[in-house]
Amino acid sequence: MPPKDSIADAEVGRQLFLEFSRLANGRSIEDILSACANMIANCLRQNYGLRSEVESRMKELFGRSMEVLLQHYDPVTGRRRSVIPFDQSVRPNLILNDGDMFTNLGDGRKDH
Repeated sequence: MPPKDSIADAEVGRQLFLEFSRLANGRSIEDILSACANMIANCLRQNYGLRSEVESRMKELFGRSMEVLLQHYDPVTGRRRSVIPFDQSVRPNLILNDGDMFTNLGDGRKDH
């Protein structure tokens, strides 16, 4: 049996996530969380025959998920961290080169 290709496995997971994201677009958070919880419960139920196995797997899964999730929150303030790195700079492209675009801005009491 050849060794598992973790890159291929990651790509399959990524594709499933993108497909689910497309289907979940526009749905409520409660609907999405319910669907996710049902998928997890059904996958585990169908693949583990013993309660002790499924409890262990669930604790492992949610433990790792909690670690990843909490990395997105500041431990001091408890607030969600910015997803934009501080060293990132914004370089907007010039979309209009029309000098008359902003002639009506400013003090409304003045004639333009």
